[in-house]
Amino acid sequence: MTLMLAAGNRGYVSCPIGFNPVQVMEVLSVSDHYVPVMMLTVGRPASGNNTRRPRLPVDEVLAFNRSLE
Repeated sequence: MTLMLAAGNRGYVSCPIGFNPVQVMEVLSVSDHYVPVMMLTVGRPASGNNTRRPRLPVDEVLAFNRSLE
């Protein structure tokens, strides 16, 4: 998260990527001494990209002390 925040502070956008750690280790010849835990894309934002995607209102996704029927 710190790397993602640092990238954002410098005007870049980032996104975590799901991956198969075993395949990554094989393709990149990573020693068994290391364990890959996260991959990120980092780059410049495309023009016209929305910096924040539309979100549902909190009351539509969170409920306290009420039935969810």
